[in-house]
This record gives sequence, structure tokens and C-alpha cells, in this order.
Amino acid sequence: MKFTDWLTPDNVRGAPDPDGVPGEIPRDHYGRPLLPQQDKSGVWSDVPFTRASTVAGAYEVTRALMDWDARAVAAGMAARPDLCREVAALTASGPDALTDPAVRAGVNAAVQMAREVAGGRKAARHGSCVHTMADPAREGRSMPTTVDTVGDTAVRADVTALRKMLTECRIRQLPQAEIFVANQHMRVAGSIDGLFALPSGRVVVGDIKTGRHRHIVQWCIQLTAYATSMRYTHDVTTPPGTRWTPIHPDIDKSMALVFAPNVSTKPYVINTSPGLLGLACTAHRASSMRGAREMGICAEYDVTDYDV
Repeated sequence: MKFTDWLTPDNVRGAPDPDGVPGEIPRDHYGRPLLPQQDKSGVWSDVPFTRASTVAGAYEVTRALMDWDARAVAAGMAARPDLCREVAALTASGPDALTDPAVRAGVNAAVQMAREVAGGRKAARHGSCVHTMADPAREGRSMPTTVDTVGDTAVRADVTALRKMLTECRIRQLPQAEIFVANQHMRVAGSIDGLFALPSGRVVVGDIKTGRHRHIVQWCIQLTAYATSMRYTHDVTTPPGTRWTPIHPDIDKSMALVFAPNVSTKPYVINTSPGLLGLACTAHRASSMRGAREMGICAEYDVTDYDV
């Protein structure tokens, strides 16, 4: 297989369109969206697209982050002995039990619950709340109040800071939000937070970050994937080729914006870099032996290949 063959679906086993409700994008057992791609012979087949956030994280996984996650899981397991017993029961036959997909799924569920117990998903839930409350359709409406006073205050602060940022920079958020898009060339997909109109009239992709750290490389990769994508609308009643449309007629694919109210009072302008996205996709797909072999960058030595 040539190095660039992984960019085409020629060697990917296709999955047929499900007889489901239009709009429900099918996914494989890894949770990746299955989207139609046309091979060199013109045949359409559904192939897995990697999440944009996963590809962006290819360069962001550090030992410190892995250690932090391990500590969170350990703390969660310690607080929930029932999770420990569940894992022990699943793996009673030994470490080889993890080769069974059903066992792996059970252990993964227990690990995820341990993260929840340790608060590992708290930041993600906060971010989801901010995205929901910042929707242009909710402009002028009061935000709901819950028993979590601290959490409510934090969400209000982020939403207020975001709206102030938009006003001061004269940027208008378009009513469309959470648009599913996919980059057909790099086979990455995801949902963009929104589209934003600049004073000049240019429309760009924007992403809202609620963390307290700057992940510049990750932002560049993720926003490049979004900005250079096409909008995909899954409808099993229409031909695959008609499901791909431009994100917006006035979209500017050369730049994107990141709104990070906890670290800056102004949005960050991201100059999209297809080259950086390509490197990230390569790093992600080559992270496994199978992926490296498929890409042609790793193979077992065969003396006959080098017998001069």
C-alpha cells in the first residue's frame, strides 16, 4: 500500500446505510461516525472518520496528563469498592481476559464511572453547559438556577465574558450552532460550536474553550479540521453525494477563532494549517502497528527485499 492510500476508502470495509431515521449518523464500534466516501472507481461506501478532537490530541497526550488520569481512576476506584469488585470479576481468568471485547467494554465502563466519581468529567460538563447557554437562540433569556450555586456562577461568568467579548470585538454569532462537519480528504469529523461573522462580513468557524490552559497546537489542528470541512447532513433517502454541502456560502477557510474567556478577553485568531492537520492525522493513524503497516511506514524485515 502506498503512503497516501490511507486518505482514500479503497481498502476500508464499507458499512451500508442503516434503515434508520434520517439524521442519525451511524457509528462503528469505536464510536466513530461512518460517512460516505467515493473511491477511485466511483463507488460510494461508508468509512470511519476520526473525531477532530482525537486527532488534535495526538500531539497533546503527555505523561503528566496520563499520570493525572491514572490518579483520578485510582481515587474513583478507592471510593467505589463495587467498581473494584466488578473489574475483578470481569478479569478473574487473568490479564488475557482483556482480549475479549465484552470484557474490555465492561472494564472501560467501570473506569469511566471511576473518573466520574473522582470528578474527572466535571470540566467537560461545565463546558457543555456553557455551550448550551451561549447559544444565540438563548440571547436575552435568563439562565436556569440549580442547587449547585458555585457551578451556576461559573457558567454565568463564562457566558457573560463570551458575550462581552463578541460585543467589544463587533463579532456576530450566527444562529447556527453545533454543525456536524467532516474533512473528506483527512477523514476527520466533528461538530463546530458555531459560525461567527466578522465586521468585514467574512464568516469563520469558531470554537468555545472553557478550560484555563492554552493548548495552541491542539487548537490549530482541531480548528483547521473544522474550517476545511464540508457540512454533512445524513439522510438515507438522498444520494450520498448530495449530503455534502459548504458550511456557509461566505466561509473563510484560511482562519478560525477560539474563544477562551478564562484565559483571554479577546478571541484568538487561528491561521488554519492543512500541513499541521496532515501531520496530526499521520501521527494518530500511525500510533498502532496496524495503522503504521497500512500507511506503509512500518513493516517486518524480509531479507529478500534487501538481497542485492
